[in-house]
Amino acid sequence: MLAHRFAGATPTIENIQDVAEQVLIAADYLATARAYIVYREQHKRLREDRRTVVDVATLELREAEAETTARLESIAVEDLASGEDLLAREDAHVQSIERLSAELTGLVGKEPTEILGPNRDAAALEVEQKVDHALEKCFMVKSRNVARATARAKIAKPVKASVIVEVPRRAARAS
Repeated sequence: MLAHRFAGATPTIENIQDVAEQVLIAADYLATARAYIVYREQHKRLREDRRTVVDVATLELREAEAETTARLESIAVEDLASGEDLLAREDAHVQSIERLSAELTGLVGKEPTEILGPNRDAAALEVEQKVDHALEKCFMVKSRNVARATARAKIAKPVKASVIVEVPRRAARAS
């Protein structure tokens, strides 16, 4: 039957399905023919829906490409490869800044734990030496001041006892 209908031509899936419907009707399988027709119609809608989804996805992809091209042009980049190169250089620059920032943070007091002990000990020794030096300096200044005071006392004339004046008791009571 197919060879007679499509002599020399290759039938499509739709052609074969049409013939199947006609054979079912001719054989008086009307309920089966109806179910087959409904089935074909549902699948036709699904194919159209899939085509619509693909069309929408294709449209969205084209819009995204156009937007990317517009962005590249706005930052004066000729093509995507140049944009990727610029982005790679920018990423390297950001990583360099982050590395330097981490190094600076390390200098401010977040050193690795293996060097904290020696650094702490060295700092404690330095503080101790500075305190000792300051105490020695203070002691030397005090000793020098005592020596000067002693020398002045030897040179100074003794004070007479009559120079000291007593405050009368009445004046003390009045205040």
